[in-house]
Amino acid sequence: MDELNTIGEIRNFYLLQGKASGWGHNTSETAKRVLKFLVDSDYGLGDEFRCDDIKEERLLHYLIDRRELGRGGKGMRFSTMNTEFLVLRRFFKWAHQSEIVPNPLLQTMTPPRADYQLFEPLTDDEIKRIFSSTLRSPQLTAIIALALECGLRRTELAILKLEDVNFDNQTVRVFGKRRKWRMVPFGNTFQQLVERHLVWRELIHPLSDTLFINEDGTAFTGAKLQARLATVRKNTRIKRLHWHLFRVTYANRFLAQGGDSFLLRENMGHTSFKAVATYIRMAGVSNYELSRKASLLDAGSSAFSLHKLIRPI
Repeated sequence: MDELNTIGEIRNFYLLQGKASGWGHNTSETAKRVLKFLVDSDYGLGDEFRCDDIKEERLLHYLIDRRELGRGGKGMRFSTMNTEFLVLRRFFKWAHQSEIVPNPLLQTMTPPRADYQLFEPLTDDEIKRIFSSTLRSPQLTAIIALALECGLRRTELAILKLEDVNFDNQTVRVFGKRRKWRMVPFGNTFQQLVERHLVWRELIHPLSDTLFINEDGTAFTGAKLQARLATVRKNTRIKRLHWHLFRVTYANRFLAQGGDSFLLRENMGHTSFKAVATYIRMAGVSNYELSRKASLLDAGSSAFSLHKLIRPI
């Protein structure tokens, strides 16, 4: 390990070792993105920064800059800031255990506070505008429909295979975070949209086993999907449109229709209820109505003889 002298060399070896140890697609891409900013950004450490010069104070200044300047100068969201911090802490823990960095950096620190944002789900009118803008692209229509129908992440959409979609029992098999599989059901309308897409796909590149492909037969990537959505954002003039908003909308509609929070957690691939609790807060007025319908006093008024209590005095 003595030959690793700069932060750039450490970063490259860490990513290589992670790939060899079987990191999932999402884990690998997140680590690449976070460490690229750490090393190559304008306020990062720089590729030639010496290992011996890495101090915790310098890293905290970097994280504060990320919080304030991230996302194109708009500032970092709470979840993004927390994710980046955890990736960096894991990276420097590995570097210390490998005796590359002498001190255990960031191990006792907490992530810098960032704004906690709640997203308003897409309205019916916005959804109509989105699908109107994708009419000429059966593939993009099917991708967005799948994001709304099943709440899939952008990277999960990109790596779907043909065999992952089962039309007999109307489920899609998803390979998500922490290398876990899950099954998510879909409805008749989405099935019709996918079948329409498959007709187009058969003409373009019938030999590929990937569900969504480029015109040259290569699989989509998260970056490619991001670029396609940027075109939709421009055409619909929905400035707040991004891929996570489809997940938010899925969760909102699922809960508004009386869906169970346990099932929502399974469908969205979460390991805890912390994220589900966020979606419950986003559900808004429709969720309040469901809570009112579940009123114990209203439902049991006759059993409790509450009519005697509410008579005029």
